[in-house]
Amino acid sequence: MSARHIRAVAAIAAVAAVLAGCSAAAQSAPPPVPSQTPGPLPSRSATAAAPSTPTMTTTPVPSSTSKGPSAVGQAKQQAIAAVTAYYSVLDKLEGGQPHADENDINKVAIAPELPVDVGQINTFREQGWTTRGATVVEKAHVSAVNLSYQPTATPPAYPTVKAAVCLDVSSIHAQDAHSKPVGVANRPNYYNEIVTLKQTQPPSAAALWRVSDVTTTGTPSSCVDQ
Repeated sequence: MSARHIRAVAAIAAVAAVLAGCSAAAQSAPPPVPSQTPGPLPSRSATAAAPSTPTMTTTPVPSSTSKGPSAVGQAKQQAIAAVTAYYSVLDKLEGGQPHADENDINKVAIAPELPVDVGQINTFREQGWTTRGATVVEKAHVSAVNLSYQPTATPPAYPTVKAAVCLDVSSIHAQDAHSKPVGVANRPNYYNEIVTLKQTQPPSAAALWRVSDVTTTGTPSSCVDQ
């Protein structure tokens, strides 16, 4: 079973949901976040099983779809920036920031990760929870790049990047509608995660890298030497 999106906030929510049971949501809770993703997406629903991931490689794809080193380097830089933006958007939406745009989640995530994140955000809103603090991407390293774009293949193949990240979530704390803390006091402060990003639009300078999967691989004591 995948442990994706099990970081500090998710762990807090899971434990608090058990403790809180079916407690009523705060009267002022914002409306649920829509899970529809604008723009071109793979031909599958947000709740459908994810297509098989194309074979990953750290070298350019075969000559028919070969990309130069500059394209690979650019993809790495854009993907790392997209990882940081992804966690920032989650912090804003789970933190209930007044100027947070609920549609921003659709700009940084796609299925199968998108419905997981939307469910997490809606759980917070239904329970009247918010978070304080910010997720810090201490380290991020691209481990694989595949720039093949074959949307009509079976299964479809989209440009894909895998990044190994180490997160510092020590400053994140969840609280209920009455500003009382929820969750556990001794949860981990650091998480190792593998983040998969895809580019489902035709390749261009404006094409977005969006997170399609997050898998937690460990909870180290720090991000040093990770």
